[in-house]
Amino acid sequence: MILLLITTTTILKQKCQRLLSTYDHITLMCVHSVDDALNTVVWDDVTLVILAQEGRVTHACQRLHEAKPHHPIIPIISAITERDALLEAGATDILISPLSPIAIKTRLAPYLAQPSAHPEKNQTEKLAVMGRLSAGLIHEINNPMQGIKGAMMLALEELNDPVSLKEYLELAIEQADRVTKLIAHVHKVNPLDNDEQDEVVLDHLLEEIDPLIRKEMGWKKLRLNKHFAPSLPTIWGSANQLRFLFMNIIFAICDLSEERGGELSLYAMSIGKMVRVEFRTAVLSTAPLPQLNAKLALSYSTALTHNGKLTSIKQKEQSIIRIEFPIHKEPSP
Repeated sequence: MILLLITTTTILKQKCQRLLSTYDHITLMCVHSVDDALNTVVWDDVTLVILAQEGRVTHACQRLHEAKPHHPIIPIISAITERDALLEAGATDILISPLSPIAIKTRLAPYLAQPSAHPEKNQTEKLAVMGRLSAGLIHEINNPMQGIKGAMMLALEELNDPVSLKEYLELAIEQADRVTKLIAHVHKVNPLDNDEQDEVVLDHLLEEIDPLIRKEMGWKKLRLNKHFAPSLPTIWGSANQLRFLFMNIIFAICDLSEERGGELSLYAMSIGKMVRVEFRTAVLSTAPLPQLNAKLALSYSTALTHNGKLTSIKQKEQSIIRIEFPIHKEPSP
């Protein structure tokens, strides 16, 4: 993993070098300007760009994003007055003031945990998600199984009444279909399956995980509101990994939410050349951003491997977790 630091600030360069020296799998490359980065760097080796130039940071970020649109750009600067402009210019929301080593480490932490660098940790986190899914699945399956049992018991009492017997048997079949569909959904998110890449329509994928997270959200008294734009473009990636990305976000929100419940709004839309998914909720109002970022480490790294970016935004009344991916193909008219 190679981090590219573009800075005119010697002090920041020294801080980053000391900080990242403890990571054996990370190489820090430093250049003086955006021009140097574009002209001299072998970009195939770069995993992440840290922009810490003085002066026109937004302009520099826009130039980098236009030249290298698939490379996540993290501006680390000592003021946050350009935050919205930086996001529009293609930056990831990592803005630090003051530039202390602790602040830098906290904000960079989700990006340092790449799947290739920590395969065992990444697999452990996936299996933890599967464990939570299994716990919810047990409860989801219990109801239709009780329905099947009740319908069959009633059917035994109506052996001489073909009409009633048919009704009870059809009810049992209907409940058995519910169980079959739930199990099929779980098979789709098996972390031991291969991660073949193909075209993915995000709203379809988000609909698939709905029944798998419904029980977990019910325990936290969270209501899910979905707002999907029609005819979303496709992105290119592993549907298996992307399911884990979104479920990990929902589980993080459940973990940090307060017990009194609330609403989670889920949006999917196209913005320019990107497909954007947003989770908006007020239940994280008391959760510190670093704590949320730590729980989203798996989702951060998965977004990066799909040439996307994940942004955590804290506002007065709500928190927004935003993921953007480059469009692979527009839908046919």
